[in-house]
Amino acid sequence: MRGLISHERFQRSRHYLKSAAECTSRAIVSLELSESAVKSPRQAEKLEGIGGETASRLKKYADEKKFSNSKPMGGIYTSAAGAILVALLECEERQIANGHSPERSILVPEVILKRSARSLSEEELLPEGSTGFCQAWWRIEVLIKRDYIKRRSHHKSPVYTLLPLGRETAHRLRGDDDITSSVMPVPSVNPLRSSVTPRSSSTPTTTTADALYTNDSGKDGIIMLIDCSEMGGDRVALGQLCAMLDKQSVIYKTKRLASGDYGWIWRTYNTEKELPFLVERKRADDLSRSLKEGRFLPQIQKMVVWKNTFTDKGTDSMLYYLLEGHPEDYVVKCADGCQGVGMCGYPNLTQIKVTLPKSR
Repeated sequence: MRGLISHERFQRSRHYLKSAAECTSRAIVSLELSESAVKSPRQAEKLEGIGGETASRLKKYADEKKFSNSKPMGGIYTSAAGAILVALLECEERQIANGHSPERSILVPEVILKRSARSLSEEELLPEGSTGFCQAWWRIEVLIKRDYIKRRSHHKSPVYTLLPLGRETAHRLRGDDDITSSVMPVPSVNPLRSSVTPRSSSTPTTTTADALYTNDSGKDGIIMLIDCSEMGGDRVALGQLCAMLDKQSVIYKTKRLASGDYGWIWRTYNTEKELPFLVERKRADDLSRSLKEGRFLPQIQKMVVWKNTFTDKGTDSMLYYLLEGHPEDYVVKCADGCQGVGMCGYPNLTQIKVTLPKSR
């Protein structure tokens, strides 16, 4: 995000790049207000206003490591978008504490909102009394267009009020645990839909912040866990897999699994319990490569160790090793006739077929 803020500053200095600067500004707001941490350029593409060109620029910044990706100090927001929303929320709360009825609209003058946001923003807002264009303050135009904030006129001066979506987002950005208990009314959030003895844990095994992709809202139910490297990871098709699960209303989150590609947890009464089902998925050529590189047996051994954690407690568990595709379809026709599966020099068809029964 810091890289995009710097890039927008350059674009604003070139009149012919004004339209591009508006696109960059929209991308900055999307990144700041994302409900979950954005950990890769590919994931950023899923946000509103971020296209392939912006994602490529984000990847360039990540590779160059020119801009810090550390979080700002507590209570500070990287872009002015988050600072403006939280500042407006705090202005409302102060007025209510001073006796303003929460049932009536609270209108915050621009000068007060700017003053409050300035202390919350890493992105620099121009000092009071300054004239000219302020890139940081321009974030409010995106917030208005996206129905986070409404601008009105009071005595010919601009005043601002939070809309329901903006209030909900401001509470989330501030880290409020229970936004429904706030003095201001907040609309309810539509939850996502989501007889074996499980292995339980008093603390959650994963958090939303750990997940590269997730649609887990924290509600009770069964959640699919997907290894971060599945489907080639975020650089290949992990995002497409998660998009497909979204369409099927499957609740999931990605994380680094100790073994297997897919596992499941059951959340109930604020406790997460690991279910005794584990799946390892391999395409036929991937299986051949894992044999060649010596990864196959260690993977199987890890799955057996996982299984034993249940069997030791008298609980049956199920391991599945799914082979995707037919090995015959991946036999290469090379000059020396090795008939490797997937690549010349890899195990041949006979070796693969001998291995398969052992992996069941």
